[in-house]
This record gives sequence, structure tokens and C-alpha cells, in this order.
Amino acid sequence: MNNKVINIILLSIYLIIFSVFFMLKMYLYSVISLHFILLVIAIMKSSNCKSDKDIYKSKKNIMSHFKLG
Repeated sequence: MNNKVINIILLSIYLIIFSVFFMLKMYLYSVISLHFILLVIAIMKSSNCKSDKDIYKSKKNIMSHFKLG
């Protein structure tokens, strides 16, 4: 086979793998940021509560509302 064709095939395989990893990384970042936003909302909602257990319970209620956990 021609050397140019092999280079094009390898480059396309590399680009496909890179795009898949990039999409996975962006998905993980969005999930982590969503969890952080939900945690902040839970803390703000339960700011009158004193214990950490109430904050966790409020976060769990919000997460189940969004069907995340």
C-alpha cells in the first residue's frame, strides 16, 4: 500500500479515538459540575439546618428529584 494512504488511515483512527476521549471527558466534567451545583443548592436550602446529616438528606432529595441518585 501507499505510504500516504497508511498515514491518512492512522490519522483518522487517532482523530476518532481523540474525539471519543474528549466527549467522555466533557461528559464527566458536566456530571461533576452538576453534582457540585446540586450540592450548593442543597446547602443553601438547608442553611437553617445545623447538622451535616440534614445537608446530605437535602442533597439526596434534590438528586432524586433530578433522578441522579
